[in-house]
Amino acid sequence: EWIVTDGGKKVRCTVTGHEMPADLLVLKRYWSGKALKRARLEKRSIGYDFDKHRPLIVPHQKVTNMLFCTLTKKTLHRDPVEVENHLN
Repeated sequence: EWIVTDGGKKVRCTVTGHEMPADLLVLKRYWSGKALKRARLEKRSIGYDFDKHRPLIVPHQKVTNMLFCTLTKKTLHRDPVEVENHLN
């Protein structure tokens, strides 16, 4: 997920394209941040067919970026791992 550039002075994330100094504190802060987590989630969700879980898992009516389980009445993130864990 990382490419070293500029003779080892910078690091570029292949998931988000974000480029930052090759400093361990900066990298740790980025690894634990929301931007990388959100990008990984979006990357996992691309190409996943949530419709195969219908009629149990349907799009949430009010929150468009979430899903809704009609059996347990729980709101779920659009994360394939979360949906699979919820169903198993």
